[in-house]
Amino acid sequence: MTVFKPVELFERLQSGDTVVTGNSRLSRVLAAQYGQWCIGRGERQWTSPNVLSWNAWLGRLWEQAALESVRGTGLAVPSSRQLNSLWEQVLREADNAVSLLRPESLARQARETRQLLVEWELDLKHPAWSGESDRDNPRAFQLWNRSFEALCRDRGWIPPEDRTAVL
Repeated sequence: MTVFKPVELFERLQSGDTVVTGNSRLSRVLAAQYGQWCIGRGERQWTSPNVLSWNAWLGRLWEQAALESVRGTGLAVPSSRQLNSLWEQVLREADNAVSLLRPESLARQARETRQLLVEWELDLKHPAWSGESDRDNPRAFQLWNRSFEALCRDRGWIPPEDRTAVL
């Protein structure tokens, strides 16, 4: 078992290495600890450490790939607000929209569900996703997702979670 040794990590950060964390909160905490380490060493100024969350790191890679004209990176990545708006539009225009109580709340949940499906590499064509009617939750989500993906294609956008496959 490897024991975490912050001094070794901070020395590597000081030399310019990058650390990718699971989320933005952890990257902020690690950067703050690095600052405390620098203060403890008597430093009065230092370069910000290169500590990035997974999403920020993917965003950086996406920008670099787009600047290098890597195939597939010409698509825009919608912001969180834009994604919610797209999902709300999909839900308002869905055949079962009448039965949806709060499409704006469901939009966030649908967005998060799609993100997990992509990250976990689940297959929406699997029989478990085919319900008996469009009102079955799995079947309804599958239809909404198809509409969402078509809307993204029409607007020249790529959902953030789809960038990994392109990169």
